Amino acid sequence: MMRDLFFLCRIPLVDTVFDYKFDEKQLVFTHWKEFLPEKIHHASFDSHFQSAQEDQTLYYKMVVQSVDTLRFTSVLKTLASGNKAVFFTGPSGTGKSIIIENYIASSKEH
Repeated sequence: MMRDLFFLCRIPLVDTVFDYKFDEKQLVFTHWKEFLPEKIHHASFDSHFQSAQEDQTLYYKMVVQSVDTLRFTSVLKTLASGNKAVFFTGPSGTGKSIIIENYIASSKEH
């Protein structure tokens, strides 16, 4: 059981436990920043924005990966895969609705 192995894990001393994703296979905490792309190239963003305009995608429907979007998406996938209810709360404009819409759309594709 996972609880028996937890004492083997090194709990990070920097930030909070919510700033890390726990890898159950390797028994390590990895900061969410490690899952972000190193940098966003303006050219790739411009081409993404151009293709979004061609597809009639509204600019507020685009998601730029951040620690919060990664964390919200991971929590949503984990809870939904276990048939658990999900409730996101937070300030307006943080991407809660878009993350859920993207998850529902990708679920329909599979």
